[in-house]
Amino acid sequence: METELRVVFFGNAYFVSDAIYAALQESDCRIVAGVLPPVSARKRASSVRRLHDLWNRVRPVERAKLWRNYARMGGFGQMPPEVLGKIHTVGVPPPWTSWIEHTTSSGLPILRPADVRNPSEETLAQLAVLSPDLFVSAGYTRIIAPSLLRLARLGAYNFHPSPLPRYKGGYPVFFALRDGAKSLTMTCHEMVAETDEGDIAYQATIPVDQACRGMTEAYIALMQASVSMPSRLITGLRGGKVPRIRQTGEGSFCVSPRPEHFELDWTLHAWLVNRHVCLYEGRAWTKARGIPLGIAAGLASGSCRDTPPGTVIAIDDNGISIACGGETAFVAQEMVVRAPYPTRSGTLFVKAHYAAPRLGIGIGFKLGE
Repeated sequence: METELRVVFFGNAYFVSDAIYAALQESDCRIVAGVLPPVSARKRASSVRRLHDLWNRVRPVERAKLWRNYARMGGFGQMPPEVLGKIHTVGVPPPWTSWIEHTTSSGLPILRPADVRNPSEETLAQLAVLSPDLFVSAGYTRIIAPSLLRLARLGAYNFHPSPLPRYKGGYPVFFALRDGAKSLTMTCHEMVAETDEGDIAYQATIPVDQACRGMTEAYIALMQASVSMPSRLITGLRGGKVPRIRQTGEGSFCVSPRPEHFELDWTLHAWLVNRHVCLYEGRAWTKARGIPLGIAAGLASGSCRDTPPGTVIAIDDNGISIACGGETAFVAQEMVVRAPYPTRSGTLFVKAHYAAPRLGIGIGFKLGE
């Protein structure tokens, strides 16, 4: 009788990790430990500031949701795993549950090495004693050194939400949706020293329509389409038949979104402008007389002809209608009266048609300048 493969799972407080972990539990393997990334003191302080800024920027009815999802942003730093797991459980969308909570409640160890890129002898010993057959990573945000990867008898595999070699690095779904992608892909690839390099083993792709409301919705759909991949990986490793497809073609690398990534481009089609507003979750902005103006909600609506993109074409109870590329129009329904960047306490969301006259915006006004 074959013994179950011993798996060490590398994850984070994201439901991407939860979904892959749950799929591994249904596979012919045994998870023997979990690994969380370290969080620096600087990042802990930054995450507290981020929570403060977001708290002041969102509507009161959304603050409970913000707090529940705060674990997904790495905001709990060096909090003990058993505590982090309990808090993270609240923000995990069904049908998944927190992998951190499950691991700690099962009595399995969760390691948090101070450095996996340049691991200490202690870190190497902690993982070596587990006799791992396989490392599986999903949502883990650190580069793992070759000396660690070699500890896994059958290798190490990462689940990365992009059609590699495109969108390597962090925030791949954000930038794919921002670029107007009509599909999203989850890639299972072998881990090597370089970020998101290594041969591709499996991929799952889903279509994304123009009505996609943001990253959470997209991630849930992508993870639901990817649940069979861990089982295929385990089966393939047992039979020695895991595909090894070399990454070819032009690649790209994603960085953390910066303020300029949230500026709206009115030359784009209205459906893509609307996707950006949904994707940016209150951080979308445009210029009005050179001053940043936030747009929190809206919709693609109607068309306009012979009007330069960014021009206000109507103001009524529905909002502010703005000309976009392709002779389309976007209706801004809700505005942020203080700029999303830099964030300030006391930011308010107001109806666009109410804010327009107070901001000096009328028909013919040109946004984006």
